[in-house]
Amino acid sequence: MRPGEAETVKNASRPARHGFADLGPAWISAIAAAVGAVVAVVGFFAGRATAPSPAGAPAPRPASIASVPSAAAAVGPSSGTQLAHYNADVAAGYGIDIGAQPQRPRQGIPGDASLVIPVVGQISSSDGGKLAQLDANSTPTFDNCAANTRFTNTAYVGRGDAFCYIGHGYLAAIKVVDKVIAVTGDYDTLDITVWKAPPA
Repeated sequence: MRPGEAETVKNASRPARHGFADLGPAWISAIAAAVGAVVAVVGFFAGRATAPSPAGAPAPRPASIASVPSAAAAVGPSSGTQLAHYNADVAAGYGIDIGAQPQRPRQGIPGDASLVIPVVGQISSSDGGKLAQLDANSTPTFDNCAANTRFTNTAYVGRGDAFCYIGHGYLAAIKVVDKVIAVTGDYDTLDITVWKAPPA
């Protein structure tokens, strides 16, 4: 074997290698066809997801969002609902507020208390509420007070008398359980029942 022939035989036994540039337009066409196929498949499924429903078919409904009750929707007690019932000893020169919870007397002259007792047996209101005296021996109930329109600025009461207060969303029936005049101090013992007032 002549020099150079061995090299030729060795090269002939190796497989031919082709570079990227040797693939030419056929390779580029194959890649373009593959990409086109992927785009067509994606487009098909995207089109089905957004396509309008056929005529007569119900449209898909969007997912509903659970409603959350708002503070405005909260409902308080209805008219006539009893909110409180308690007794209070209210001394002359003091007042007591009418509310949904039992209240303690406080100095209220001239003040802004619901009920003010300048002297024992005389009760007035200084918070803008109205007083209405009930008939002697009448039962101080919600219905009696709601129907009473004999409003007055001052109620003159003795032991066993009853009157009503209405104001600030409350209606109250107040009965004078006891009337104490003593050296240590005068006071009225009041039995107070409070309801949610009827609409004005």
